[in-house]
Amino acid sequence: MKKIGLLYIVSILLFSGCRKEEVNMPEFDVNVESMEYNVGEEVKFKLTGEVDQMAFYSGEMFHEYKYSHVSRLSMTQSVKVSFRTNVTYNDQPNQLAVFVSNNYNGGGTYADVSAATWKGKDDFSPWFGIAPENNPWGQANNYFSGEIDLIDAFEADKPLYIGFRYKHTLGTGIPRNWYVYNMNASANTILGASTLFNTTAVYSLVYDDNFTTDALKNSQITTYMMLRLPVELRPVSEAEIWAISPPIYLEEIDHGPDRSVPVKGFRDPMPGEFKHTYTEPGTYTVTFVGANTNVYGTKENIKEIKLTIKE
Repeated sequence: MKKIGLLYIVSILLFSGCRKEEVNMPEFDVNVESMEYNVGEEVKFKLTGEVDQMAFYSGEMFHEYKYSHVSRLSMTQSVKVSFRTNVTYNDQPNQLAVFVSNNYNGGGTYADVSAATWKGKDDFSPWFGIAPENNPWGQANNYFSGEIDLIDAFEADKPLYIGFRYKHTLGTGIPRNWYVYNMNASANTILGASTLFNTTAVYSLVYDDNFTTDALKNSQITTYMMLRLPVELRPVSEAEIWAISPPIYLEEIDHGPDRSVPVKGFRDPMPGEFKHTYTEPGTYTVTFVGANTNVYGTKENIKEIKLTIKE
């Protein structure tokens, strides 16, 4: 009989020792005095209840709860390009034009350029302005192209090339010298603007088959671009010189998951309030995540508030 009783007690103790301690659902609440605040005004979140840990997501960029468990991915939002041009000597019109291509292979030969599809002012609006034929000479008169966003010219998974085409056409006048200055290309992402290139020196010259010797290839690219036709080639019916940019790629950025700001740690007392100040106007989804944890698991409770921040 004593053996049976002893076995019974041991089995009860073993059963009790194997039971998991229940993780309690964290109970808390968050309140604010208003749903609207001004930029720079301190927002006070009143906290009640009790939780083991608490985290705060302001709803601002890189601090949104919806991105807390997945990577935030972003693409280039704009690619803006500008430059200045001028022209001198002689009278042949319409020699300089600007194009872009998605299928130029970067090979650097005239055959490669001819095989590509180039789009320009007939395909996009607005487009780059070029100095008028009677533009006054001098640095102060260099003609601004306008800043053009090329984002709509891109195709998925393909680089974009910018090409300046200088074209001579017999019988339309004596060919001129064309100049390109102050080249600037920048990309914008949610992180801000970055320079792709800010000089013409990154461009490469491509001559058509009329330019059979190095002496005939007398256009120049340094800190500026000069495109011109040698006198020896004036009798040909047509001639082309291209200046082509390096490839421009749209960038996909993996920012990783958004991060929270800690409100309470496991050993900290429960705070009565939490403060945050917004620096930009907008509508924000504020998220507080309360968590209770033990060796057997974790339970979370989420509270959201939508705030409008005004100028």
